Amino acid sequence: MSIRYEYGFMFHTIDLSQIGDVTSEDGTALFGQALAELTQGVNDSLLRFDGGDWEIVSHSINFNGLAAMVSFLIRRPVMVQEGNVLKSPEGRLLS
Repeated sequence: MSIRYEYGFMFHTIDLSQIGDVTSEDGTALFGQALAELTQGVNDSLLRFDGGDWEIVSHSINFNGLAAMVSFLIRRPVMVQEGNVLKSPEGRLLS
C-alpha cells in the first residue's frame, strides 16, 4: 500500500517589536512562546483548512527587521494505492 499526498504552504509572521532581542535569554523565551502559540493555531486551523486532513511536514523561519516570517510545508493524503486499485483516504474507489 502506498499513499499519495497533496502539498501546500502556509505563511505567517511574528511581530518582533514586542519581543526585543531574540538572541537574548528573555527574547529567546518570548520568541519560543510566540512560535509555539502560532504553531498550535496553525495545527488547529488545519483541521478545517480546505477540507481538512492536513499536517505540518516542516517549517522554516526567516528574520527580517522586526518580523519573523514562518513558512510551513503541509500535506494531506489524496490517494491510497492497494495493488492496482486507487482509493481516497476515506476508502472510495478512484479508478
